[in-house]
This record gives sequence, structure tokens and C-alpha cells, in this order.
Amino acid sequence: MGPTTEPDSLKSPFTLSQWLLVAVGTGLSGFLASGGLQAGGRTVSPLWITAGVSMAFFVCYGWRAASAVVSGHLALGWLTAPDRQMWATFGLAAIFAAEGWLASVAGYRNRRMTAGWRCLAVAMLCAVPGALLATAVLTFSGGIAADSSGSAALLIALSHAQGLVAFGGLTLHLLRRDFSLAKLKHERNGALAGIAALAAAGLAFQGFSNGFLAAGSAALLPLPLLVIAAFQLSPAPASLLAALWCVSVTALAYAGMGPFAIDATGMDFAELGVYNIVMVAVIYLVAVESSGLRKAEAITMARGYQEAKLHNLQANLSPHFLFNTLNVIRALVYADPAKADQAITSLASLLRRSLRTSGVSLINLGEELERIEVLLRLARLRYHDRLQTHIHVPDQLLETLVPPMLLFNLVENAITHGIGSLELGGMITISARATRDQVHISIRNSGTLDGNATRGNGTQDALQRLEMLFGGRAKFSLSQMDEKTVSADVDLPLSPTYQL
Repeated sequence: MGPTTEPDSLKSPFTLSQWLLVAVGTGLSGFLASGGLQAGGRTVSPLWITAGVSMAFFVCYGWRAASAVVSGHLALGWLTAPDRQMWATFGLAAIFAAEGWLASVAGYRNRRMTAGWRCLAVAMLCAVPGALLATAVLTFSGGIAADSSGSAALLIALSHAQGLVAFGGLTLHLLRRDFSLAKLKHERNGALAGIAALAAAGLAFQGFSNGFLAAGSAALLPLPLLVIAAFQLSPAPASLLAALWCVSVTALAYAGMGPFAIDATGMDFAELGVYNIVMVAVIYLVAVESSGLRKAEAITMARGYQEAKLHNLQANLSPHFLFNTLNVIRALVYADPAKADQAITSLASLLRRSLRTSGVSLINLGEELERIEVLLRLARLRYHDRLQTHIHVPDQLLETLVPPMLLFNLVENAITHGIGSLELGGMITISARATRDQVHISIRNSGTLDGNATRGNGTQDALQRLEMLFGGRAKFSLSQMDEKTVSADVDLPLSPTYQL
């Protein structure tokens, strides 16, 4: 029940302290899990925690953890079964280590694996071969009677499958430090539902519902609470709930309570194992899927906010520009009706282009230049020969994507604050050139830069738009090149990685 991204620990050196952590963790978890279930005259752990712990170590540290995992199993074997033959102890250690490694590769290294695959299929596919091999080793070494090998293999497989499902994710989240008290405060309803589910299981197994429900039906009473808890919990606390569930229910069964109370043969443990795996699978699947839905919802909301903010920042035609253009047209209506007609046509074309791209985040540089040329034609009606222009953009760059109206407004500012403030007028030069992975667009105009220009709303809006569309791959600067020239420079990626 953990993330599938490659952990940083796989890229860093495997230290002695990490080796000791893996070895001690493997041995200690096995020691805690040992005892209780008798099969073929030997003890079989009802909940083999070590299977999940070993798998988590392999997920975090890769094959480098193999020697430490084997060492932990060897120490456990010598401590709990000192009379076992040496070759059998080594064989079991190797088999259980291989089981953990196989589960880590099959369940967590492949990013295409679904939550259902990781929870059920991987646990059984890895536990069954390991159980068969372990049973063979125990049988040949005299640890299990030949006529009991079938039941022993089933019990070992179920105990290891529970360990993989219930404790693999928990250990992985602990190793990755995914638990957060701050986050848990926001998930307190899920935590309370989980506590209620554990309490309901305790009451059901102790027979409080015997008067109106059969024991088998009573075992399902906690299921709705488990679903509610898993739906509201993130994967890390949900993995803790799954582990607590398995431990609690197994303890109740060994205390002789509930429909899965362990009898002398231990075969009721098979039903308990299936029950635990199914209930933990419900916790796992609901938690992972609901967490994915919450993340998708958060991304959708963030993207919607970003789109709204971007469209709000996307500049349209300036009211000052429209006002000045209409005044020029009004004067031309009587003085030069033909020019007035051309001006009206140009203004209508400009408005049409602006409306067509009002909901678009990126357009071709060629299309942006077309509206800039319309802007310059209208500006010449007012400034006449005071406005000189030069545009040099290679044809191969005309398909470059740029934010609509970004360059347009820079040119408009150059006209209004640059050329318009000079008695003799001046020159506006628009150029573009490509580098290895970017296109550099420069708009230069005659004039001087106001001291507050770089902190103005227009400059800040341009910076925000570029940041939202291209991240750190785009740049914008406004500077005084020399005492007579202002330069606005925009660097855009040739192939943008983000487009709404």
C-alpha cells in the first residue's frame, strides 16, 4: 500500500546502518510473529509479518538488501528452531528472502500494476511458490510429517499472503516517513471510523450479536465502517488500519472467539486467513482509489483556478488604444473618408482576431504578428511619419507558440509610452531568432524607460502568464539598452511542455 515511484534510497549508497536496520527488522518481525499455530507437529505463524517487512526493504533498497534479509532470517531460524538442520535453515532463509524480492519487483517496481494486482494477485502469486518450497524443505528435514504437508503449505501460504498484504505497505510507509500528524488531523473522521470498525469486530467476535445474527454474518458487521474509514484515510494510515485489523482479528481467533476460533487442527486458520485477506483488500483498494480520486479532484480544481487566473491575466485591447483610434477615425470621416473606411476595416479585423483567441492560451507567432501589423497601420494614422517600424522574423519561427496579445501589448506600450512621448517620433524594431531550444523575441523602441515600468501591472502580468504557461522555461525582461532605446525581451521554448 505504497507509492510506485523509485525511492531515493535506491540511488544512494547502502550504508552499514541501513544493513543493520534491514537485518534487525527482518529478524525482530519474525520473532514477534512466531508461535501459536501447530501443523504437522510444528509451529506455523498465523500472521507472517516478516514477508511484508522483507518486501518493503527490497522495495526501498533493492537487491542490496538481500544479504541483510537472509541474515535476519538465519538469526531467526537459529533462535526459534535451534534443532533444525543447518541446510534447512539456510534454505528457508533463501526462500523467504526470494519471496520478498519477487513481491517487491512484481508489485512495486512496475508502475503499470493496479492496486488490485498489488493487493491480491502479487500476494498470492509470491506466497504460494514460497509456501510450497518451504513445505518441501520442512518435510525433507523432518520438520513436517509428509501426510500433513498439504495443510502446512496452505497455512504457510495464507500466513505469508497476509503478511505481504497487511504489513508490506505499512513498513514501506514507515520507511518513507509518510505518516503525518498534521495530515491525520484532517482525516480524523476516517481514524474514528477505523477505531469503530475494530471495536465492532471485537464485539462481534465476543458474541454480542449472537441473539440476532449468526457468527458468520456478525463477522461482516465491521465491513461498512472499514469502507468509510478507508475512503477517508490516505494510504499511509489506511495501511496501519489494515495491520491492526489483521493482528486484532487473529488475536481474537486465537483466544477462541468468533466464527474463526482456532481448533486443535489449526485448519480454521485457513478461513481466518481468507477472511483477513479479503477485509484488508477492501481497506487497501478503497483507500488507494479514493486517494487517487481526491488527488485528481485537487488537480482539476487547481487547473480550473489556473485557467481562470490565466484568462483573467490574458490582456485584451486597451481602452486607451480604442479611444485614441476612434478619435482618429472620427477626424478622418470628414477629412479623408477613404482612410476612415480603411481604419474601420482594420479595427474590425483587430477586434475579430481578439475575440477569436480570447479563450486560447497559445497561438502561432505568425498570427500574433498579423494583429501587430494591424495595430501599426492604425497607429500610423495618428503618428504618420513619426512612427517608423522594422520587423524581421524568419519564416521558420512563425509556427512558434506564444501567448496571445503578449507581444501585441508590448508593441502598444512601445507606441504609447515611447513614440508618443517623442516630438520627432522614433523607430520600433521587432525581431526574433532561434537558439538551440528557445526563441528570443525582441521589441525595441526609441525612448526612455520609466523608473516604475519594471514593477508595473503590465510587466507583472506578463511574467505571471509566462510562468503559468511555461514555468521556468520562459523569461521576460524590460530594460534600457542605451540612453535612447528601450528593449522588451521574451524567451520562449520552441516546444512548450504545457498548453491548456
